[in-house]
Amino acid sequence: MNATLRLLVRGPLAALLIGPSVTSLSAQTAPAKEEPVQLSPFRIDTSKDKGYLATNAVSGTRLNTAIKDLPMPIEVVTSEFIRDIGASDMKDALAFSAGIYGSDNFTAESGGPGLFDFSPSRPTNKPLSQLPTAVNIRGFYTGTQLRLGFRNGTQFDATVLGAPVDAVDIDRAEVVRGPAALLYGVSTLGGVVNILPKMPSPKRRYEVSQTFGSFDYSRTTIDATGPLLADGTLNYRVLGTHQSGGAETDFYELNVNYLAAKLEWRPFKHTSVYGEYLWQDSKQEGLGFGASTTNRDIFDNNDTTLARNRYNELYNWTRDGGGRSRRTFNLAGPDTFERNKTWSTLLQLEQRLFEGLTFVAGYQFFNSDITQRRIISQQTLSLTSAQYSQVPDQSLLTIYPNGQAKVIRYDWDNDPFDVDSQQYRAELTYKFSVGSTNHNLLIGRQSTRDEVFRPNNNPTIQNTSTNAGLIRTEFRKVTDYSPIRYDGTTYERARDTTQWNWFDGDYAVYNGKFFSDRLTLIAGGRRDRFASRVLDFDYVGGVRNALPTNPDNGPGTPRVAAAPQRAGYRFGGRPQKETTGTLGLNFKINKAVSVYALTAQGLFPNPGQRDGASRNFDAETTLSEEIGVKVDLLDGKISGTISGFRISRENATYFYSNAPAPRANYAPSIDLVANNANFNPTRPRTFAVRSQYFPAGYTGTPAASAGYFLVNYETLGSNAVEKAAIDAAFRDTQTTTPINYGDTASNNPNRGRGSDVSYEEESSGIDAQVIFSLRPNWQVITSFAHITKEVSDGFSLVDAVDLNDSKNYGTEYDAWLYELGRDNFSDPKRASTWNRQSIVGKTLDLGPKQTASFFSNYKFEEGALKNLSVRIGAIYTGSRPTTVDFGGGNTNVNLLRTPDTSSRIELRGGFGYQYRVGRQNWRFNLSVDNLLGDVKDETVTSYTLPTGTTERRQISYFRPRNIRFSASLDL
Repeated sequence: MNATLRLLVRGPLAALLIGPSVTSLSAQTAPAKEEPVQLSPFRIDTSKDKGYLATNAVSGTRLNTAIKDLPMPIEVVTSEFIRDIGASDMKDALAFSAGIYGSDNFTAESGGPGLFDFSPSRPTNKPLSQLPTAVNIRGFYTGTQLRLGFRNGTQFDATVLGAPVDAVDIDRAEVVRGPAALLYGVSTLGGVVNILPKMPSPKRRYEVSQTFGSFDYSRTTIDATGPLLADGTLNYRVLGTHQSGGAETDFYELNVNYLAAKLEWRPFKHTSVYGEYLWQDSKQEGLGFGASTTNRDIFDNNDTTLARNRYNELYNWTRDGGGRSRRTFNLAGPDTFERNKTWSTLLQLEQRLFEGLTFVAGYQFFNSDITQRRIISQQTLSLTSAQYSQVPDQSLLTIYPNGQAKVIRYDWDNDPFDVDSQQYRAELTYKFSVGSTNHNLLIGRQSTRDEVFRPNNNPTIQNTSTNAGLIRTEFRKVTDYSPIRYDGTTYERARDTTQWNWFDGDYAVYNGKFFSDRLTLIAGGRRDRFASRVLDFDYVGGVRNALPTNPDNGPGTPRVAAAPQRAGYRFGGRPQKETTGTLGLNFKINKAVSVYALTAQGLFPNPGQRDGASRNFDAETTLSEEIGVKVDLLDGKISGTISGFRISRENATYFYSNAPAPRANYAPSIDLVANNANFNPTRPRTFAVRSQYFPAGYTGTPAASAGYFLVNYETLGSNAVEKAAIDAAFRDTQTTTPINYGDTASNNPNRGRGSDVSYEEESSGIDAQVIFSLRPNWQVITSFAHITKEVSDGFSLVDAVDLNDSKNYGTEYDAWLYELGRDNFSDPKRASTWNRQSIVGKTLDLGPKQTASFFSNYKFEEGALKNLSVRIGAIYTGSRPTTVDFGGGNTNVNLLRTPDTSSRIELRGGFGYQYRVGRQNWRFNLSVDNLLGDVKDETVTSYTLPTGTTERRQISYFRPRNIRFSASLDL
């Protein structure tokens, strides 16, 4: 967004926020209005929350409604609970919500938790802990959450760009479990979190707090609110945070500055105008390679000299070469960083037009400017003596007795983002009665416009070698364990990419109560339309890693990013359209118990992903079926929800490395991603087969890969030796890579990039949240979730045909047949004839099936310990897989999986103390995470093969013990 437009947006808001304060002294003497100000029916009065117990919510219907009357599970995390557990952001606040997780454990030796789901809805391949708004609810990822019902950030190209979510500005977090497209549109496949921020108050109040903790943690917050006019019709609130600190990882630091300024004006009895300005500047340093904390050191990915260990793990220079701890060691050093400067504005008007009819309209603008410095392409190179000269400094080479040399190579990279997002929402709500029945009807429209600008800045070319693999490269010795430091590498613009996304949704929701309010019905429908447009601008003719003398270098030319599209629009310029709905019933059995049934849908649009034949996937959708029980026993002393659910997802996508990809192989006239180095239909089809399947002394044509011979498929009918060899190799599921489908000398339809494929899956289970308040001074929160997620319909493969003339090039020895089973194809030469059943029941999810939590806060009310609170909590995480039981280009990955993690209980504890002196209210809080200090889990499993016994292991590392102490003063 240009500077002029930003000034136009910021200027009026600044006047709105600052102007009234100038005249506040004189305004405070204004006479009071005759009519009292009434609380909005769309606003929650959190002062009525009883500690950790909240009885009402707005996230299910937009109206302030009793949770026990809603036919859906809504969990509320109150501000008092957030304060007591010492949370600093949204994810900390959700730590005790079972079935919801927002961070991955760092799994070291086995490669461990990752996102094997390649659907557009996946938040990123980064660890979730680096994404402030990305969480997993009921087995599905939600990259962006909500703030006052507006989407809080945006999602682009598997990158989540989130808006500020600091705990100082969270009044409560309402968790809607299950699909919620009806009110919130896209990005709610399994649930969503709606943050209700702290609002201006007519009651004057000031609070300041300071927290210190482990790893140099420091956090200062301020919160000031009160009236600008004496009658309470114009109120303000200002909140701020300064936070800094590190972690157990070497060189990691996080610095956060946050500011929120808000005004609420009620000029008339039934009119409310609310405006806010939010600003946050957060910077993470020492991130590791590729801006990912899961990758802080280097494996030898070409280990012809160094043997793998007993667990068949790649040689790791940190662990095996230097004996460093992979839990703390960070070879990437302190100079990698990601900085996110974000600001947003929100303006909302609420007007009651006449009795029962209310109009609400809102506008939000969000901007995020992300800059980062990364180390990419880090790897160990194995060089022959003829390649030594490609390394400028020969002293960096480590030369082995066989003449092979090793050296580490890496590149510096700068990959920024600039995001503008606008959202509009307008709704009419009509409340009316017919006889003894009460009804609400809501109709609304939401519109979102996103613009993401992403310049691709590559380092200046530093190496003019003719070997393209070593161009613009830095080198270092493999035994150099000193942290890598930034050397001043400059960047050149290689490409600009701009993506525009449009989302429009119209919806209608009915909410009625019948039979003396014992039966509540919610029903609604929504129609969404969305479109995506992408344009690239190439500065060097699209040639990356080019030599300075390359004739293709030159002035840039704009071009569309990928086909098929029109003027950059995906789907040929036609907007996608989806209709979703919700139907729920809640019946009160008595005053304390009610039961409900719900079916609802979720939606996430496809921004342009395509299958191997260049056909667009439809939007991702989910459909839930759910029943539950809600209890409110002993006048609210026991309150909670127990739910049983099943969520079905369609059009999920997975990148299957062995899927046929004719668009990438031999369709340059149809798709711009064609690669001439892949399968060439003008040459004979050949496969590289291990030499062990040939007779002793065989002297056939060697493949490019050592130990392999080429087998010519075209002449198998007349070559019995080659046919017997490839048949034997194809039957062998125990040997590593019996057929090397990617050998550079071979030519078969398996060579290529693989492809995204669609599939269907189901997430089913039980979750429960119960709050016990048996005594006013003792509160207990418990939660439990058991979630199973399995594939319900397998991958949709396309045939290996030429997209220009439909000629089929499939064979009965292709990689997808080897991995999926030839018997599962009615025609082995046609991949599309796969019955899609062999992976049904398998899981592509690495989340735990069972999670549970417990938190207790007991406050002494008399005696020497009066006003002292004792807190104890436990978070249980069941065992989880570390490798999916399907995936990769080698079946042995699936047969010899790394073992599951052990189940784990993390204990947390702390103390709170509060006392009051006059108008001063002092609070002290001590919290300790991971009381037992366990930081490592290692499990090993054994497999028996024809060649003997082999082992696989996994090692997971956890955050160490973390102590924080805070003091706050409330005036």
